[in-house]
Amino acid sequence: MKRVFLGTFLLFVLCACNQDKQYPNLFYIKDGYVGWVEVEYNKEGAFPTSKEGTYNVLWVDENGKTETEEPPPEQGWANNRYYYFAENGDRKELKQSEKIHGATTTRKNNEEKAIEYFFVGSEKQFEDQKGEYKREGKQ
Repeated sequence: MKRVFLGTFLLFVLCACNQDKQYPNLFYIKDGYVGWVEVEYNKEGAFPTSKEGTYNVLWVDENGKTETEEPPPEQGWANNRYYYFAENGDRKELKQSEKIHGATTTRKNNEEKAIEYFFVGSEKQFEDQKGEYKREGKQ
């Protein structure tokens, strides 16, 4: 019985070691920004992504754009975090259920490059602007 348990445990550890590590993202968004955010993944020459704990840190500019050399997230739910960031260094967490809407990731022709979109603002602001990217052919 001990051998079976030990063998199963070792197999689990070996499989876990061979998995690519996928880290969730921590987005810092300019304080007060309302609108669509565009995240470009696998962008060659992007500013290096830093880490904060187990999170990739992505800084969203005043135009709602950011890019990273990191691969796009896998399909499924991610444990991303979102913050407004003030010039004085203060940060305020944005609750996904209240201030983050319409998150989607697009890939073209199964390429490694991907673009993620999400909206920052109230539910009403999202409803007023949710067709914006569709008109531009981005969703």
